[in-house]
Amino acid sequence: MVKKCICASSVTVKRGKVLVLWHKKLGIWLYPGGHVDEGEMPHEAAVRETMEETGFRVDLLNPDKGERLQRDRVAYEMPRPFMILYEHVPYKTGRHDHFDMVYLAKIRGRQRFKTEGARLRWVSRSEIEHLKTYENVKWVLKKALA
Repeated sequence: MVKKCICASSVTVKRGKVLVLWHKKLGIWLYPGGHVDEGEMPHEAAVRETMEETGFRVDLLNPDKGERLQRDRVAYEMPRPFMILYEHVPYKTGRHDHFDMVYLAKIRGRQRFKTEGARLRWVSRSEIEHLKTYENVKWVLKKALA
């Protein structure tokens, strides 16, 4: 049986470049993201994962903040992601399918790289094609800069 997971990611954009981090386990460059924790909303997970993996506090670039749709708080419109990806992720224990909510983000205020030992870089559109990463990651990064 294939495990299905809800994930959230952020593509942080700054001055025509996007932030990527080196994923030691996979040996590739990725944008920050991960599984949505219990009791957490996807947009909250995207902000948390970015902070945990890069040390940056970010704001999501989404003018639509969502609204309550019913008085009894049963339904809410959530902030819309930049895109939603359905990804087949191979693990040693079997395949996981990720429903990945990808948000655009910007760094909050003035911050510098803070995480010790983390490999982070800003890449331009022309550098994306040469990144050691998955083709779908390159596609997302290029689309974010378009």
